[in-house]
Amino acid sequence: MTRVCTLSDLPDGSTRQVVINGHAILLCRRGDSVFAIDDNCPHEDVSLSLGAFDGHVVRCPLHGSRFCVSSGAVLDPPAEQNLLTHDVTIENDWIHIVVRPGLA
Repeated sequence: MTRVCTLSDLPDGSTRQVVINGHAILLCRRGDSVFAIDDNCPHEDVSLSLGAFDGHVVRCPLHGSRFCVSSGAVLDPPAEQNLLTHDVTIENDWIHIVVRPGLA
């Protein structure tokens, strides 16, 4: 588990890129929930942190593919591959990401 930032560092409705062992992860906050997904669009390898976030989905700034932040599922083409999700825990106002095997 890797501590990345506090809840106050990630206001409701915002996103923030964090890098763990060279791997870019996008944090997305909706109310008291924080989601963590891979930050690169699988279609053209662009950072999703540059795109729009509406609380349920994040949109790629390049070609408009949309992804569900809770499941990583691709919702709109041209992307065809889902994003990897990462488990998040919150303890004492700190956001922790459970690092997947291969990223640790």
